[in-house]
Amino acid sequence: MMMIFQTFTKTLLAMLLSTASVGMAAPSLLITEVMPSNKGVLEDEDGDSSDWIEIFNATDKAQSLKGVSLSDDAENATSWAFPDRQLGSGEFLIVFASGKDRKGKTLHTGFKLRAKGEYLGLNKDDKTIHAFQPTLPKLDTNQSYGLLFREGLPLLDDLGILLEPTPGAANSAQWALPRAKDTKFSQDRGF
Repeated sequence: MMMIFQTFTKTLLAMLLSTASVGMAAPSLLITEVMPSNKGVLEDEDGDSSDWIEIFNATDKAQSLKGVSLSDDAENATSWAFPDRQLGSGEFLIVFASGKDRKGKTLHTGFKLRAKGEYLGLNKDDKTIHAFQPTLPKLDTNQSYGLLFREGLPLLDDLGILLEPTPGAANSAQWALPRAKDTKFSQDRGF
């Protein structure tokens, strides 16, 4: 019974991380790591410790970011659009979620992330290509959440709070489970 539950859970998680269209292969662009409460792990060009999102090109070809957007609102897929640039094969791209809305050498979304958890999606032409659904979990300061990597490749069915943030690099193959809420009982203990 336990094995059936584990298989069901992994299948469900893989479905949530898969593309929006039925029958498509794994997404070519992925959100591989997110840090919604950065305090000194990574600084932007202004010296600020802005929240950040890591994008990874999981294909063997360069991918155009034209028409690609990030959103913290499931109802607004085009919240922040990438500039027209290429992301090389196996390349990582850091986008600061600072609210500064910059599209120069360093990218900054027009929104900030909330450490208490929220939706985060990567979209192309108004279709979700990868998203943390229903939401990112609540994270503490300097905790990052993302996909595990094995042999240089992201594992779509293995994600969680990472032991150490790795902005701009493959995440380790180890993670810590998201915290469970404190247990509350409806009855006081005792007889």
